[in-house]
Amino acid sequence: MKKSAENYIKIIDPRFVKLVALDDKVAGFCIGIPDMTSGIRAAGGRLFPFGILKITRARKRSKRLDMIAGAIEPEHQGKGLDVLMTNAIYESAEKAGLLNIDSRLVLENNTKMRGVYEKLGGRVYKRYRLFSKEL
Repeated sequence: MKKSAENYIKIIDPRFVKLVALDDKVAGFCIGIPDMTSGIRAAGGRLFPFGILKITRARKRSKRLDMIAGAIEPEHQGKGLDVLMTNAIYESAEKAGLLNIDSRLVLENNTKMRGVYEKLGGRVYKRYRLFSKEL
């Protein structure tokens, strides 16, 4: 887990990290990063020698924020923390000049989280389906 965190630290912008602490403990968090897919495509997936520059440039020019992680401790769910964090991310994105926020995957039956996004004007534009077949 520490190694995974170290990898993310390099690309995370503190403006798009939101934490809620209750009783001196983290009750919830959400993390977003500016979209860098156009830079990764331009770099052909290679960081060196010039790929990292293309990715960094794309990140700075991006108009979309990708939400990469978020969670609320079970005992604090249903208290509106998700609304507070989503609203804070929305305001930070707006101040940074970003035009879109792309949510992480939200299950179709997670009506509470979908409701938060829909109240802020969000809409479902992609659906993923998993199929399995015994071999």
